[in-house]
Amino acid sequence: KATVSVLYWPFPPNMVRAQLLAAFAGAFLVLLANGPFTKRAPVEVDMSDFRTDSLSAMGGQSEHAAMGVSENKNSQLSTSNKIVVDTSFSTEIRLSACQNADAVVRSKITLWTMLIGEKKDYITSAIKLVKSAKRHSRVEFDAMLLEIAEKPLLDEHKEALRAAGWGVCTVNRLPPPDEEATLPYFRDQFTKFELWKMTELTTIVYLDADTYVVGDITSLLTTNLGDKKIGVGRDFMHGRWARGFNMGVFLIHPNTEDHQLLMKYHSGEIPLRYNKAWSEQAFLNSLWADKWYDIGFEFNANLELYRGLPSFWRSREGNIRIVHYTKKPWKGCMKSVVCAINKLSLT
Repeated sequence: KATVSVLYWPFPPNMVRAQLLAAFAGAFLVLLANGPFTKRAPVEVDMSDFRTDSLSAMGGQSEHAAMGVSENKNSQLSTSNKIVVDTSFSTEIRLSACQNADAVVRSKITLWTMLIGEKKDYITSAIKLVKSAKRHSRVEFDAMLLEIAEKPLLDEHKEALRAAGWGVCTVNRLPPPDEEATLPYFRDQFTKFELWKMTELTTIVYLDADTYVVGDITSLLTTNLGDKKIGVGRDFMHGRWARGFNMGVFLIHPNTEDHQLLMKYHSGEIPLRYNKAWSEQAFLNSLWADKWYDIGFEFNANLELYRGLPSFWRSREGNIRIVHYTKKPWKGCMKSVVCAINKLSLT
C-alpha cells in the first residue's frame, strides 16, 4: 500500500514542474505495482556493479567522481556476468557489540541507521526508510538501528520500529574528542564507530534516518570495497562540490583492525587534525582522505543538489536510488519551495 506524501524541492518553472509531476505520477504507479518484500533465495548479482577497477589515485575515485560526478552505468542487471551471493547465516547470530540480548541477525549483510532519544519525526522517517529499502532490494538483508543507552528510545517508538522491520542494538554513547568544539547537533555521531565492531557481519550499509530508497540498492549492498576503507558519496555544500565525502550514506566491511585504529585517533593517542565542528564526518575525511570509494551520486542524492545544481539533478534523476533529505520534510516549506515526492504509507 502506498500514498503520496511530500518533500521540499525548489519551485521550478511551469514546464519543468509539469514534467516533474508527470514523472512523480509514473513513479507512484510503479510503487503501487511492487509487492511487499518477501523472503528470497540467494540472488544473482552483476559483477560489473562492483566497479573496483574504476578507481583512480584521487581519493580512490573514478574520473567522473573527481569532478563530483559518479554515474551508474549498470542500472539494469544483465543475464551474464553474475554470481550467487550467500548472505545468510545458518542460525541467528547475536551481535556481541550490542548490550541487548535480542540484537540478532540472520544475514551477513545489514542495513543500519541511528536514532537518538525521542525525535518523533525521525522515528516516522526511519519507519518509511526501512519499508522503502525492503521494496527495492533483491538480496536479503537485516535492518538494525543503533540506540544510545544514555538517550534511549521510548518503548512505544521501539515497538513501532520493530514492527516495521528494524532490530535494535543498544550501545553506549561515544562522545566527540572535543565536546565543546563540536556542533551540538553532531555531538552523538561518533557513536557510529561502534559499527566497526560488528565483525560477525561482512557488510554494513548505513543510511541516515532522513534518507529514502527509491530504486534498486542490490549493487550497493553487495559492493566490494577492495582496499578502500569506506564507501561514500562526494559531498555538496554551499552550492558547490566539496573535496570530501558525506556520511549520510556509507558502506563498510567491519573489522577489528580498523576499529582499533579509529579509537587510537579518537583518544588522541595518534594526533589527527580535522574540523571538530563537523564531528565524525570531518574526522573520517581527514583520516581516510585517499582511502574512500565513491558509491556514486545515485546512492546519496543530496537535495542540496536539486537546489544548487538543478541541471545536474535532472540529468541523473532517472538513476537515483537513495534520496537524502538534507532539507527536512518536517521543518516546513521554505520560500520558493514546492513539496512533491512519492512515499510509502506507514500502514
